[in-house]
Amino acid sequence: MGATSHCQAQHAYGFPSSKSSSQSHISGLHGSEPISSAEHAGAVAYLAPLVLNQDPKLKRQVCCALAQIAKHSVDMAEVVVEAEVFPKILTCLKFPDELVRKHAATVVREVSYVTPSRTV
Repeated sequence: MGATSHCQAQHAYGFPSSKSSSQSHISGLHGSEPISSAEHAGAVAYLAPLVLNQDPKLKRQVCCALAQIAKHSVDMAEVVVEAEVFPKILTCLKFPDELVRKHAATVVREVSYVTPSRTV
């Protein structure tokens, strides 16, 4: 897998690549279905504990998905923070896999970008 600025979870889970989008879409076998913020929040509840998983491929995808959700809106960034992803995500910054480190740093960046008045 080559290093790229976009993560595979963006396509696999349909998270938006643009900060201006108010809804994201999943393109799959059943067409394009909008995903609500509540559904994103539900996904965060499942993703947050997986930050501690030691499988590099899973860890990459989890970090990438959390970054994409946090990027979605200020409210979603707060959902990521409230899911107690921090400080667990910070331990990923020293994980042996380069892409895990990169995606973990992206989570930190996206949360701090959309919530500049809050400290993590």
